Amino acid sequence: MKVFVANPPFIEHFNRQVRWSAKTSGGLHPPIYLAYAAAVLKEAGHDVKLEDAVALNRTTEDFLKDIRKFRPKLVVMETSTPSIVNDSRIAARVKGMLPNTKIAFTGSHCSALPERTLRESVADFVCIGEYDYTLRDLACALENKGSLKNVDGIAYLKGKRFVRTRPRALIKNIDELPWPLREQLPNDVYSDTLMTSPLTFIVTSRGCPYRCTYCNWPSTMFGHMIRRRDPVDVVDEVEHCVKKYRLKSFKFFDDTFTVNKEHVKKICNLLIKRKIKTPWICNARVDTLDEDTMRLMKKAGCRLMKIGVESGNQKILDWVKKGTTIPQIKAFFRLARKVGIQTFGSFMIGYPQETDKTIRQTFRLAKEIKPDMAQFVILQPLPGTELYRWMESRGMIPKKVKWDKYITDEGYVDLVFKHPKYTQDELRKICSKLWSSYYLRPGYVAKRIIRGMTSKREIKRNISGVKKIFRYRRT
Repeated sequence: MKVFVANPPFIEHFNRQVRWSAKTSGGLHPPIYLAYAAAVLKEAGHDVKLEDAVALNRTTEDFLKDIRKFRPKLVVMETSTPSIVNDSRIAARVKGMLPNTKIAFTGSHCSALPERTLRESVADFVCIGEYDYTLRDLACALENKGSLKNVDGIAYLKGKRFVRTRPRALIKNIDELPWPLREQLPNDVYSDTLMTSPLTFIVTSRGCPYRCTYCNWPSTMFGHMIRRRDPVDVVDEVEHCVKKYRLKSFKFFDDTFTVNKEHVKKICNLLIKRKIKTPWICNARVDTLDEDTMRLMKKAGCRLMKIGVESGNQKILDWVKKGTTIPQIKAFFRLARKVGIQTFGSFMIGYPQETDKTIRQTFRLAKEIKPDMAQFVILQPLPGTELYRWMESRGMIPKKVKWDKYITDEGYVDLVFKHPKYTQDELRKICSKLWSSYYLRPGYVAKRIIRGMTSKREIKRNISGVKKIFRYRRT
């Protein structure tokens, strides 16, 4: 069967496959999980075309021409909360062009709201959760005219009746999955201000054991059960990508790469043993590493860790079930500076209990821990999360919330709920002020200028940082 697997057109540099789908300044990430599913479909014998229309900067008309030319029997479209309105419009265009072609939506939004997604779009199917094998089984059922009831992890409408099949079990042995179908991706196009292109993402585990109330991927896609790959297979994939795509950097794309120190050590020791010098970055938590492990990571090529700090107020951290403390945060960043690994700190504002005082506490903490780069974004209650359910039950989220309002016109994260203290415009201005206050401090500017004098990459990062300062001011 011909299957067209797509990251459909939308805003330039819009990233669907992140926990808070939005435009990334100066960066565009590979849709790695979509590429996994495409590889599974190909391995099952289907004729697969994988298209990242965002990376290729394809217009909707271009995208439709590509589909018409391929003439698939099944079109798979990755969706997200901010893009679902756009994605549904494109799906309607596909249906109008090829009425007998089936359309399946994947992603966190439709996983959280399968019935609403089906009723608000022309999609024939929604894949709920981890969809690699779901798409394989769906394609086989359609090709062989088998029973849809036997396809775990899907939802569809039978007439006006909503039908949901058995939940798809998480893949316990993720080593059995083929590597992502990178050969059909425009790998030279992907970029990130924290990395050097060409780059790629490597997944070493799926699932996240933590229970942060705002994080939608563990709740809707990959669960809380951690499933790790064999470190040998991980480093085999790294080595393959370095040689084939001439990578200059890569990211370990796990929700939290550092969740298991022994797993980290095995991967790092293999990278060192094979003399792979390509630098890499990862997501980390402040309660997962010690000095020895961090030094081994640096020796193996780790140049930067991304850390979700979130707030400088302990009560807020406890309320969102972050599971970390202010002393842990401070100790982690001190240790990272001592070892010599750069840090990227992520902070959110706009919690229901947020006040001017808690915002000042967050900014003071940011200045004290001194991440090499920082971001300040507005809290997003995404469907499927405990935070969303909490706000929805209290009337803070409109019953008919407009999904495309989850981002600004330019594509950045925006306020969608009714805050008890701040208006949308006020939070935007606060965010913009935090960006500028952090990046325009004399000491920080001097440090960036010195680094920029010796590195083109640092110059690009500095320019990206300046752009972020003004992200909300033009809205």
